[in-house]
Amino acid sequence: MDQNKQNVLVIDDDVTVRKVISFHLKKNGFSIYEAESADQGMNLLESEKIDLVLCDVSMREMDGYTFCRKVREKNKFKILPFIFVTAKSSLEDKSKALESGGDDIITKPFDVQELLLKVRGLLRRSEIYKVYGTKKNLEESFKKAPSKVLIVDDDPDTLFTLSEIVRECECETVMAKNGLE
Repeated sequence: MDQNKQNVLVIDDDVTVRKVISFHLKKNGFSIYEAESADQGMNLLESEKIDLVLCDVSMREMDGYTFCRKVREKNKFKILPFIFVTAKSSLEDKSKALESGGDDIITKPFDVQELLLKVRGLLRRSEIYKVYGTKKNLEESFKKAPSKVLIVDDDPDTLFTLSEIVRECECETVMAKNGLE
């Protein structure tokens, strides 16, 4: 697959729906992986770099809700964007989709432009989370270990004064009277 394109996994046991979704996503610059079952979908998630999942709810072997819960159990997929594509449109169905770990739901028949808006919106949000999460992890790493400052001076008054200034900066102070210490 093209490394510059975002990879979308389309899981649906109805080959026609799968092909229609794949066609429109490819036409709009996405790389597509297709699966006709939850098991195939999980294998692709494990073996490929998938950026977003579009998944049918009603499948033969395992329904989409169960599949989504299994995906979310794995730490590396906790923030993977996940959209249900389903004929089920009741408020209860929509609620169940979100409770099982889905990020959004689109009902069949769907408007292609709406599908593309949802896909692009979730992918953009995912990128923001990745950047923010990386930034946050870096910030936390630097916060965990206080900076250490070595002060070398043979004058005890200067050592004391400098150490007080450094402590105000929330840094750990190490003092030495000479370069040999």
